[in-house]
Amino acid sequence: MVKRIVGIILLVFGMLMGMSTAASLDNADPAPEFMIAAAFILLGVFLIWRSTKAQREKNKQKKFDATAQKVQKSRTIQGMHISGLPLAQGAPCSITFDEQEIAIVGGGNEFNLSVKKITDAMVKTETEIQKLAAEQTQYVSSLGGAIAGGLVFGPLGAMIGGRAKKKNVQQRGEVKKEDHFLIVTYDKDDEIASVTFELDAALKKAQALAKKCMQSVSNKPAKKIEL
Repeated sequence: MVKRIVGIILLVFGMLMGMSTAASLDNADPAPEFMIAAAFILLGVFLIWRSTKAQREKNKQKKFDATAQKVQKSRTIQGMHISGLPLAQGAPCSITFDEQEIAIVGGGNEFNLSVKKITDAMVKTETEIQKLAAEQTQYVSSLGGAIAGGLVFGPLGAMIGGRAKKKNVQQRGEVKKEDHFLIVTYDKDDEIASVTFELDAALKKAQALAKKCMQSVSNKPAKKIEL
């Protein structure tokens, strides 16, 4: 803005100087005055052009930032940490999905999980989790507990079951609303680990993002495991 004002002043001054020099035809050699006037005009035009270009670039950057922020907002959901991260249970988190990774911000920290490591992403109700936990527990029992380390729903089911009991006591007499959880499983040092979040009201958005994440996961080559 300052450059533009200075440019206009120099442009006007140069034009007035040129007009004044042209009117004084009795000057023996008006060339120096015309050159000075031309220099003021050129400098004024240059400053105006630079100011206009800078403003155009600034507006373009603002538009880009607004678009990027809108895209990021469309890929971000809010939830409460349940398990899987070095955060307190119930800590509020912001979870952002993109083509390369899942970024989780909570407790003053940012955690990044590469899509290449993800094995599954799903949204489940506490009832569904309890059912899966019971099935896995039965399956592990039938195998003598040999593969318990690779299954995640047993401990998660117990944890969520405890939370559900507390809520039932606190909300006795109220209509119970079933909670939904985002569960992301991933490969960590050749073992299956998971992170879990209790979701807020943006359930459909979370389901859509989890589905999109799984589309990226399905495109990666299958991992080779030696038996």
